[in-house]
Amino acid sequence: MLLRLKSKFDLLKITAWFCVINFLLFFLLRIFLIGSYDADIGGVENNVAYSISKMLCGDALYENPESGSFDITQYTPLYYYIAAGISQLFHLNPLNDLHAIYAVGRSLSLCFNLLSVVVLFLMLNRQFKINKQLAIIATCTYFIHLTRIHFAARPDALFALLFLLMLACFVFFFQQHKHKNIYLIGGILIAVLSVFVKQTGIQYLVIIPAYFILTKEFKIFLIATLSLAIGLVVGLFLFDQMYPGNFLLNTFKGINNGVSIARVYDVFSHFFLKYQVIMVLGMLLSVRYFFGSHDKVFKFLSFMNVGIFSFAVVTSVKEGSWINYYNEFIALSIILIALEVKALIDHGIFQDRLASFVSYAAALYLIVLLPNVMLQKIFHEHFNHLKNTSAIFAQRQQTAKWLSNHLKKDTYFISFDDQINAMLPTHAMVPNKDIVPTQSKFNYKQVTEHYYSGLIKYIIKPRTSAISEFMGADFTGCKEVFSTADYVVLENKSN
Repeated sequence: MLLRLKSKFDLLKITAWFCVINFLLFFLLRIFLIGSYDADIGGVENNVAYSISKMLCGDALYENPESGSFDITQYTPLYYYIAAGISQLFHLNPLNDLHAIYAVGRSLSLCFNLLSVVVLFLMLNRQFKINKQLAIIATCTYFIHLTRIHFAARPDALFALLFLLMLACFVFFFQQHKHKNIYLIGGILIAVLSVFVKQTGIQYLVIIPAYFILTKEFKIFLIATLSLAIGLVVGLFLFDQMYPGNFLLNTFKGINNGVSIARVYDVFSHFFLKYQVIMVLGMLLSVRYFFGSHDKVFKFLSFMNVGIFSFAVVTSVKEGSWINYYNEFIALSIILIALEVKALIDHGIFQDRLASFVSYAAALYLIVLLPNVMLQKIFHEHFNHLKNTSAIFAQRQQTAKWLSNHLKKDTYFISFDDQINAMLPTHAMVPNKDIVPTQSKFNYKQVTEHYYSGLIKYIIKPRTSAISEFMGADFTGCKEVFSTADYVVLENKSN
């Protein structure tokens, strides 16, 4: 029996070391991606970079999407404040330092991801008393399964960190920690804070009260519901006062990209094919723990997992949704799987021959899976991002500097290159071309009027592009006034 147990823990140790090696290799990939010259390594990060650049140039984060530059800042503000604040500390200027601004955002995402790994490890090892090898396997698996949207200059990595911190607070609360009420307040505050990192945090404001009313803990339900509601209202009021009308217009109407039932299947099928084992085990354990366990921690985690999975499915109906919507479900499923493995070890089930065989099969599965996940990300998702050089970026910067010298204070340009838009954010008109005009519901009638009145002075497009019009503005009569090897600047002669 002792030999079998020793063999089991040796297997855990070997698997843990293998996971650590993969973690370090994946960490190196993330380091290289920080320096990529690509405008978007995941999740249309160029739109976020544009909004950060706009702040660095002194413009408001949220402006009217139906006038001015017609730009949309789609997410709530906390990530933008952090990224712009750090960029200001380094005195970064979008025209000269856009690549460094991208690097700041991507570095922040990596730091948030690493902090998430630390929080997850401590939660498993300290709060749940899971041995270090198993905790390492779980945290490395989580890190390697993060999507490319969590690598980019976007709010998603910060949102993921806050989710794990919120879980840790509620676990302390349910474990009857001596300061449990402080942790309850902390969990509620983090839940509210999540809404102002990314709007999807609104799900926690429903799931948390729903759990307490379902378990008939009416006093805590009232405290949680009132606290969450007050926090949300105060936050919305403050930001609405800072950006009157425009905050809500951008962050709520700005994400109204339209819906498609086909999108739900597209997102779910991609998610399932990448995470099928974790998904199936996560859902199975969630149902089992909620109905079969008397432990409040297990019940809460299970209910939360089903809630965030359901929210991800429902919201994936939105055009522009992707598998990152399921990230929090994956994190919590990994926690539940680790807890189940711990319970099996504690009950000595691995002394059974069949169970021992299953444990070896699971270890082999991870040993095969993790390198394949990493190689898939390198060759199928980031290969072009890694090989991009600074040559095209230099042409974009050269074009932007020419524009800077020729644009007057109240004149604009239309560019079909995202990074040129971000280099001159105060002069770029309709920069969010991933959603405008195909998905956005705002009124863009004035764009055509501005073009024919001469307010839009230049059009910038790749030399190989056949674009001849945009939103009713006809470029066929425009004259080429500047060019590089890959970009052409056309002058609008309409006025």
